[in-house]
Amino acid sequence: MDGMASPADGNEWRGRRQRLALGAAVSFALLCGLYVVRAGLFAGGDYRAVDAYWHYAAGKCWLHGESPYHVDSFYARWREAFDRGPVSPYVFPPTMAIVAVPMALLPWVGGQWLFDAANLLALLLVLYFSKRLIDRSGLVSPRSPGKWIWPGAACLISGVPACIFVGQVGLIAAAGLVGALYSWQRGRAWWCAAFVVVASAKPQVSLLLLVYMFVVGRRRGVVLGGLAVAALAALVLAWAPGESLSSDVRQSIEGYRLIPFNRWERYDTLSRVLGRTPLESVAVYGAMGAAAVLVCLIGFRDGLRIRTGRVSDDDRAGFSADNPPVLLPSIVLVLAATGLFMPLHVYDFGLYVPVMVSLAAFGWRRRLWLLVGLILIARPHNIETVLAHVPFCRVWLEYAPVSLIGGLVTFAGATVLYVQRRSHAENVCPLCALVSP
Repeated sequence: MDGMASPADGNEWRGRRQRLALGAAVSFALLCGLYVVRAGLFAGGDYRAVDAYWHYAAGKCWLHGESPYHVDSFYARWREAFDRGPVSPYVFPPTMAIVAVPMALLPWVGGQWLFDAANLLALLLVLYFSKRLIDRSGLVSPRSPGKWIWPGAACLISGVPACIFVGQVGLIAAAGLVGALYSWQRGRAWWCAAFVVVASAKPQVSLLLLVYMFVVGRRRGVVLGGLAVAALAALVLAWAPGESLSSDVRQSIEGYRLIPFNRWERYDTLSRVLGRTPLESVAVYGAMGAAAVLVCLIGFRDGLRIRTGRVSDDDRAGFSADNPPVLLPSIVLVLAATGLFMPLHVYDFGLYVPVMVSLAAFGWRRRLWLLVGLILIARPHNIETVLAHVPFCRVWLEYAPVSLIGGLVTFAGATVLYVQRRSHAENVCPLCALVSP
């Protein structure tokens, strides 16, 4: 009848509205990406690429057959390359040679931009593999704007451009970690091994999730990766053995720990609080050990659920005997545990990018606490600047920074998500879901 809208008109309007929403989401993601480039590469400040100096000097050492862990050799190569003195010795793993040596083949400016390009590529890989994991979960519509909104929001985590700005390797390690996770989930052992080598650039970022993958099952890729890391490290150390490896490494670590910025109380995670206790390092390493035990328990339970076929709706996509499920809530919980218990700085918080991207897979009620925690993690210094004007906040911010509070809230939200997943899938009491086999 005239004057009445037909079903076709309604479908056309619905499709147009969906296309507009998707276009707005893509535009938002692109703008957030531009923010990362602007803040990471072109912002002013004295700390631009400051940590990349260490890798460049280490690369010069390796090119000349010298060990960067020998303090005198490292300092000598540093002074040849730069007009500023080194602050601390080199303590990164030998596998960093895959980045440091190509840097050292170029003049410093070229090496710096090569390192920046590696960090930008790492961010793209983290976003890509995180999005692919969400796609494989089957929990998100292919045309959902959330598939672009949450990756864009992940770029607003201040640790992402900060990592690029100061020349840190947290994003490179995160790219290796998420790439290894995706390859492991797809059963591509050799790709998983290659990404494990990349993830070894910063072990405190990658260790817990690699342990989880090993415990769950399909261990070939993780084992091959561990062997590849050991072989590459042995090759690098044999190429540049130094005078006494054990003595050189011990001196480098001792010199590193003497720098005020590298003390436990300067980290932005639970290590900051535990490092102020009388036990200091014992408490920090104890917390890391407790986190490893928790991750092993989660991995053992998930491996048992895969073998018995007891998987939840959150994990069911792509499930078969040869293709384990995505196990998204468990992965989010392990990443949240890493961000809370491991000694990390704000510029290592690119680790939370996959967690932010995963929010597209859960409803608002289920992701609420995760979102609150991630907001605190995303802009901790901005929030602290505001809270510093509140008198009673100044004291506790020194002991419990916003980044630590955000990590606690995120870990609590991830735990709730994990418990809900198990209780809904297995019909058990939510309070019993963490302890039932």
